[in-house]
Amino acid sequence: MWKPQSLRATLRSFLEWVKTDPEKLEVYVDKGTIAATAAKSASFEYRYFVVVEIKSFAGDPDFLFMAIVVWLRKYQNDILQNHSQTYPASKEPFTFEVFPINNTSVDIDIRLSLTESVYSELIDGKLQIKPKQPNMAERWEFWIRDELIASFTDKPEGWPDL
Repeated sequence: MWKPQSLRATLRSFLEWVKTDPEKLEVYVDKGTIAATAAKSASFEYRYFVVVEIKSFAGDPDFLFMAIVVWLRKYQNDILQNHSQTYPASKEPFTFEVFPINNTSVDIDIRLSLTESVYSELIDGKLQIKPKQPNMAERWEFWIRDELIASFTDKPEGWPDL
């Protein structure tokens, strides 16, 4: 699964406080399932919630959620399309909770319902399994008015060259 690493890398690039206090950001997978068929292919799909926990947040929540929405537009766009018709209220794909710590900071828990397809094919008699992932060399830039806020490639640290 590459999406949790990609989301963490995006938040680290967009949000300056994550660079200075990385221990305040946790990203992990919760309640995953595998969707597969009995077809010839061994292809399958991961379906899971990614949880983003932010501790002692004192920044602007608009900027935080904007970073997540920008990431979703690229990697899980279905969450943003036809939202009210696709998801019943009990199965919202993008939820959050805010827990006050004191007058200036909060803990924020964000849950995103994500999917990832893994494809297989037989090459020279050997089963090859490859995650469907985007071009990881693409460059992103985030601007507010005329000021460049963040610029990065989305390849997560440690991700192998495929």
